[in-house]
Amino acid sequence: MSPRPDTTLRRRLGARAYSDGVAPRDDPREHRSARAGSSTDPAPGEHGVPGVPGEHGVESLESEESLESLESEEVRAGTGPRIREAWRSLSAARRRFVVVGVILGLLGTAVGVWFALAATATKPNWRDVSYDVVDDQTVDVRFEVTKPRDMTAVCTVLAQETNHGVVGRMQVTVGPSGQLSTITQTRIRTTSLAVIGTVRTCAEQ
Repeated sequence: MSPRPDTTLRRRLGARAYSDGVAPRDDPREHRSARAGSSTDPAPGEHGVPGVPGEHGVESLESEESLESLESEEVRAGTGPRIREAWRSLSAARRRFVVVGVILGLLGTAVGVWFALAATATKPNWRDVSYDVVDDQTVDVRFEVTKPRDMTAVCTVLAQETNHGVVGRMQVTVGPSGQLSTITQTRIRTTSLAVIGTVRTCAEQ
């Protein structure tokens, strides 16, 4: 079949336009025919479009998540039966041994906690409240001691210079009191100017 006259004329005109340095204008009918003959455009995410997962990618991700959730549920569901089976498989003597071991462990933990609390309760605790540098040879120190009411504690109070050297020291006795915590104030004589007054330690007398 011979080409249509108008098509042949357009081709000749296009060739002449290229030879003259002018690009020919596209024919809309050719674009329509090309679109009619081409397949449909791929949906976003198909054929490996980067950055956008396709339908198959989404389905695979969902399937993996569902498998992981099923596996975790199976593990949780199977833990209880396995423990019961292991317990049933033990003999009566081994069961008694396990029960006694658990009880002894709990009792040991409770006894350790009790001893720790008792040791803390029977020792005096202290904290600095304030200090006042009166002059080059005097520092007033206020501190709080917490101890059993019938206990007598002896505290070592220090006065220090800028280099943390001790320029004054005093032993202060805190006797029995109707309260657990007692605030005590003492005056320390120093050999030179002090910049701080603090409690070094407190112990039962």
